[in-house]
Amino acid sequence: MTGLNDTIAFDPRGVVETEPLALAPRAGGLDVLRLGVLDNTKWNANRLLRKTVTKLQEEFAFAAVNYTARRAFPRTRTRR
Repeated sequence: MTGLNDTIAFDPRGVVETEPLALAPRAGGLDVLRLGVLDNTKWNANRLLRKTVTKLQEEFAFAAVNYTARRAFPRTRTRR
């Protein structure tokens, strides 16, 4: 390659060969499914997610609700 215009990152004209797969069976209802909620601990995320879960539980019955919080950033600052 001799210049910037010679670089190809992705060529969408290729052919993709795949085999058809059967779809997974659908659940009979939400009462057999778990709702997973991941809180990124950013400002106001906890409040928004908790209210969303409450609204969903008012309308649907889930087998379980799994709520997990993951810190978005470390709490301690590193000194340079």
